[in-house]
Amino acid sequence: MEGRNNGEGILGTLNVRGPDNVAKQGRLVEIFRGGDEFRRTLGGLEQETDHFPLPGEVGGNHYHEKKVEIIYLRTGTLTVYLQDPKTKKVYSREIQAAAKFTLLPGIAHALVNSGNTPCNFTEHSSLAFNPRDSTNDVHKLEGYSLVPNQQQNQP
Repeated sequence: MEGRNNGEGILGTLNVRGPDNVAKQGRLVEIFRGGDEFRRTLGGLEQETDHFPLPGEVGGNHYHEKKVEIIYLRTGTLTVYLQDPKTKKVYSREIQAAAKFTLLPGIAHALVNSGNTPCNFTEHSSLAFNPRDSTNDVHKLEGYSLVPNQQQNQP
């Protein structure tokens, strides 16, 4: 798709942050400092979820109207695909372990384990998943995927 691997405007919304400190004992990754960042970004923490995608596995291909997600990538490599809501162009960025990033409402996103090993990330969300209504603020993309060469709407 046109526009992949550029588009700092939309990719800038990810607000990617790597390790904040280096300690004598090794790397120290500060995920949050106090509650201010949670309140400012999420408005409040409603759910934390751990994900363990296998190599090549795709998650997302949807957007949220209200939900904010802060993702902390513990291990592995993810490629994040974002669709600019105005131009509909799709952009991508590879994220390495020990980084966190933000997925904002209204921006369609897909996450792909682009490494050769399983990865692990934690999702901090402003809106909890409801098993009785799995479509609660999850708006699937119809007929296409943000990820090149992927069958539409894979889980």
